[in-house]
Amino acid sequence: MSFDDAARILGVPADAGASTVRARYLERLLVVHPDHNRSADATERTIEINAAYRTLLGRPAPRQPSSPPHPSAPPSAPAEEPLAVGDWWGPVGIQLLDDDTIAVHAPGGETVLRMIEAAGDLGEITFCDPSLGMVQVVIEFLEAPTAQILMTTQGRGDGSTEVFCSVDPFDGGDVPATRPVVEIIADALAST
Repeated sequence: MSFDDAARILGVPADAGASTVRARYLERLLVVHPDHNRSADATERTIEINAAYRTLLGRPAPRQPSSPPHPSAPPSAPAEEPLAVGDWWGPVGIQLLDDDTIAVHAPGGETVLRMIEAAGDLGEITFCDPSLGMVQVVIEFLEAPTAQILMTTQGRGDGSTEVFCSVDPFDGGDVPATRPVVEIIADALAST
């Protein structure tokens, strides 16, 4: 998706700053998300808005999840190996799809409850709307900038739920590295 297309979809100038893009993204998401919009194209419009948001912030689109693990054989994390994109782990089944997207092998409602519990364990929850599948948390790190993370969900036809994590600096500081923050969130989701 081009920057111009992304800006048109979100209704912002192509050179809009991250805070403007984020605010407009949240506004649009509240209108088109399938949990609040029963139109036939709500899911497609939500996917389009997510893609526009990623484009304007310079983030690639996530990979599609592979098949979840068989329920009778719970996956587990490999010992002493870093999290790998595409591997399932944890008792519920967690998969890192990309640097900023996690798949949870659970329905949306259960995933949101896990997000709230994980967010509360990691930092201070500053916004929570379970009906929209949105949780925002501020996490203070010892050797990295404090981060503000917005987690939003998108259900998939295979029964899993994707959690898109937007990682932004808190108080205008340095932008934290996304992948390590998302790995911490994925691990917390797997532990809940």
